[in-house]
Amino acid sequence: MKKIAIFCATDDRYIIPSLVALQSIRRFHPEDDYFLLGEAQKIPSGKIRDIEKLGLRWIDCQKNRFQPVSGHWSAECFLKLKGPEIFHGLGYDYSLGVDGDILCIRDLNLKNILSALAGYAGIALDGTRSLNFADPEFIQKNTG
Repeated sequence: MKKIAIFCATDDRYIIPSLVALQSIRRFHPEDDYFLLGEAQKIPSGKIRDIEKLGLRWIDCQKNRFQPVSGHWSAECFLKLKGPEIFHGLGYDYSLGVDGDILCIRDLNLKNILSALAGYAGIALDGTRSLNFADPEFIQKNTG
């Protein structure tokens, strides 16, 4: 099985929630690699060392900054969109970007997740992705 890069994009204010989110996933999937993305110049160097002591890797993404950032959205909100490209460049076939406000309470095996759900919701849009939500029984039968 190939390793997956699991990551959060963060700034100094959101490091602790991001660490909790990643650690909650890692307890079920220790075989994968875990990262925080952000701009090192915005993070005290001691915090970056603490992140690395926990076995997570810090990736400085100043060169991947999205400009301009308008409204109340920080550059880190958009940095998550750059994650798959960053990790593909590092040799990963797969990456999973998660927000710092999640808590993983089960393993992420899709077969197990779907079997434990009474239902799920999505936004129907034109295009192929919307078909995923048209037939949940098909998805459950053909997953895994």
